[in-house]
Amino acid sequence: MWRGVTCGRRHRRVTSFHLTGRGLEGSLSPSVGNRSFLRSIILDDNQFYGTIPPEISHLSRLQKLSLCNNLFTGDIPANLSSCSKLWLVNLFSNKLSGKIPNIFSSLRMMKTLVLSKNNFAGGIPPSIGNLAYLEDLYLGDNQLGGNIPDSLNQLKKLRTVALERNRLIGEFPLFFYNLSMLEVLRIAINQLHGNLPINLCLNQPHLRHVAIAINHFSGPLPPSISNCSEWKLFEDSYNDFKGRIKTDFGKLQKLQILGLASNDFESNPVECKNLFDSLSNCSILESLELTKPD
Repeated sequence: MWRGVTCGRRHRRVTSFHLTGRGLEGSLSPSVGNRSFLRSIILDDNQFYGTIPPEISHLSRLQKLSLCNNLFTGDIPANLSSCSKLWLVNLFSNKLSGKIPNIFSSLRMMKTLVLSKNNFAGGIPPSIGNLAYLEDLYLGDNQLGGNIPDSLNQLKKLRTVALERNRLIGEFPLFFYNLSMLEVLRIAINQLHGNLPINLCLNQPHLRHVAIAINHFSGPLPPSISNCSEWKLFEDSYNDFKGRIKTDFGKLQKLQILGLASNDFESNPVECKNLFDSLSNCSILESLELTKPD
């Protein structure tokens, strides 16, 4: 059998294509839908183009579909919902477009959904909130608009939310409060606004990466950030925060990257001294941005 193509021991039928980085090019044949024993299609880092064939929906055993770093165009096939055993869909860095289809109520086993770096428009489908086992959600680098749906608060296992570089609007997402397993929140470069919650980190003990830069967030930084002891990255530059920085960053001993630039924080000598005194305890800090807006 060819390298990267696996067959089952008993029935000798093809069960997986793992053909990452083979320099393959061309369209993905609709005949792939005839491989009824396929459980895994991994075709990352090639030059496949054209549309994703809807015949993939015939693969009732399919668990993993990864086509990242190719040149696929068009929509996600709406009938992909027939592949009810899918737990990983990775379509990162293609040229896919249209709306994200409202198919996810049928994909209850989904753990990882990666649609970043495409040309998807429209809103985030509320049906994503039905994916009870979802752990990682990557929708960044698209043209998604509207509000972040409240239905995401149902995703109790969610560890990563990456929605950066879109056109999302509304206030700081309410779903954040209920996600006790959350580790990474990336919502930078959108059009979000409002204040940060005063009890930040109270229900998110595992949170370590928060990127909210280049939005329209305002008000003071919550002093409760002092209790976010697992944080390694906090980037809130280019917002409209103001007032005193009451956060004791010295308690964030794992902090490596801190961005506070281009906000309207008080910058008198006393405030600056207090900030730098607290940062002196951040022994592994690698990057610090503090510039004032022009």
